[in-house]
Amino acid sequence: GRELGDAYKVTLAANGQQAWELLNGPAQDIDLVVSDVMMPLMDGFTLLQKARQHPQLGYTPFLLLTALSSADDELKALRLGVDAFVKKPYSKAELKARIENLLGQQQAGRAARMARTENVVAKTEDSPSLIAQEKRLEPYDERWMQELQQVIGERMHDPDFTVSMLAVVLHISDRTLFNRLKFYTGQTPSQYLRNARLDQAMVLLSKREYRTVKEVCHAVGLKDPRHFTILFKKRFGTVPTSYLKGSA
Repeated sequence: GRELGDAYKVTLAANGQQAWELLNGPAQDIDLVVSDVMMPLMDGFTLLQKARQHPQLGYTPFLLLTALSSADDELKALRLGVDAFVKKPYSKAELKARIENLLGQQQAGRAARMARTENVVAKTEDSPSLIAQEKRLEPYDERWMQELQQVIGERMHDPDFTVSMLAVVLHISDRTLFNRLKFYTGQTPSQYLRNARLDQAMVLLSKREYRTVKEVCHAVGLKDPRHFTILFKKRFGTVPTSYLKGSA
């Protein structure tokens, strides 16, 4: 770790368990993981497996430092999703070159995914549901979006549930939440949360079980029925009263 401190911001962990706690902690913006294979408490293979199963770490480059020469060990790491090996003993120059290559590949991958989704982003400014129909997400991204939607669904009834609270529940920073949602959906977190509430309001209204707009408004965590009506009409082209119980 110290040999990289002059070129990168480095966070050190004393063992595999501590490394996982750092990776899995709140508001961690990790660009790359360099891990030994043999570590106390949790080895590098287990750390790699956990990282690859984590929705926020699916695309994070993972480099293993190893003294193992077994082909079976290398195959195991490849199957778990390792990006590169550096065999011991290694030089500082070799390690830095590997890291630079991985970071370059990561940036290129992000650019390619952005290019593939430019048209979709333009079409999904106001519709969270369109993203699932028009853009095929990678498995890690899909799991993350499912977790996001579950959290919103469980908490949207709370009018005090904010974007910052959403980021805390997901164990990411506000900035990371903004970047991910903007990339995946073309919407800011505020837009996405608002539209999710409006979409749920439409679901509730379609059942025609409510007698007042105020009831529906409060059921999805919005406070002002008049403002809710304006937002609803803008999104769906009609007013919520047309769906109330007893309406024609």
